[in-house]
Amino acid sequence: MGGRRECVLSTGIMRETISELVAGKRLVFKMHNTPPSMKEWNPFGEVHAPHLDGYYESLEGSFDLIPLPGGKTLLRGTSIYQHRYRPVTYWSWWTDKIVGEVQLSVMEEVKRRAER
Repeated sequence: MGGRRECVLSTGIMRETISELVAGKRLVFKMHNTPPSMKEWNPFGEVHAPHLDGYYESLEGSFDLIPLPGGKTLLRGTSIYQHRYRPVTYWSWWTDKIVGEVQLSVMEEVKRRAER
């Protein structure tokens, strides 16, 4: 354990450490930092928006390979995160949707590489 990973996002690099590895079955990793959740656009240059600092944090992720009938495999990904945006009900919907879209993108890339 302890291997390092980097997840390259459009807003920066998220550094991760592998905390569990079961060859051919499971990979669990902890995040050490979370890049900003977005970059704000403005005509005057870069903006440092304080409301983005620490309001969304990725904590842990995992991939599980689950054997299926017919020699197929299900790849299940899990993300654990927290946010401090208010109102919680409204922002939880958006956060879950965006995290789900990122997960789907990662899964499609894993599938593309596995099927090469």
